[in-house]
Amino acid sequence: MPKPPPLRRAIPEFIRVAQHFRADLARERWRIVKAMGALFVGVLAQLLEPWPLKFVIDAILTPQGDRPSSDAILGLPMGAALLAAGLAYIGIIGIRAWAQYAESVGFAVIGNRVISRLRSRLYAHLQSLPLSFHNKSRHGDLLVRVVGDVKLLRDVAVTAGLPLLASALVLIGSCSRR
Repeated sequence: MPKPPPLRRAIPEFIRVAQHFRADLARERWRIVKAMGALFVGVLAQLLEPWPLKFVIDAILTPQGDRPSSDAILGLPMGAALLAAGLAYIGIIGIRAWAQYAESVGFAVIGNRVISRLRSRLYAHLQSLPLSFHNKSRHGDLLVRVVGDVKLLRDVAVTAGLPLLASALVLIGSCSRR
């Protein structure tokens, strides 16, 4: 029987692995809600970034005959409109920076707390194994599993997975705008 495509194998494996973290993630649900909220605010700010520049570019590139009377943009004189657009851009950048900071710190804390609990469970499990298991196994392998593989798991989830989610949301938001 041919092997199923990698994605068809990966999704059930991901669900099986995620089951191990359900209780740990449930304990962190409020932190997850706050961090996801910060992620959505950051994505929204990233989608809003070009709008103040749109008004500036439209004002500069609009032919003189098509420009509203008294060089006004949105009912403001040209200088005031450019200042408002600049301040709006700086405000949006500030909101985006705050949201990315809150998201990064929030997900890092969640990841570290979940991984600490996982390491504790692994250590307790290793302590409960019979001495014959420890005599047969290579000590470096156990150390790599407890330290390295668990860190790699956190890195995949926090460092790679969440930026991928944010980028997907930006892509969806960008494609849905007209």
